Amino acid sequence: MKTAEHFALDEWLSEYPEGMSYEAIIKLLKSKKYTWKIDEITVWDVVEDCTLDQVAGFIESTKRHFERVTE
Repeated sequence: MKTAEHFALDEWLSEYPEGMSYEAIIKLLKSKKYTWKIDEITVWDVVEDCTLDQVAGFIESTKRHFERVTE
């Protein structure tokens, strides 16, 4: 996993499967199957009232921002 991906996930998630790729986590969060909760992924309290799709958007924005400021 790239540094920007790891950073972005850690900013918004308190737990996620260690062996799962960034792309797989984002895909799972955006899945129509899950709206509010996934057993193996825990969002930080600050975004617990957001849908998982919204959290995925926050993660992707954070990743892009990290890449812009570090490249």
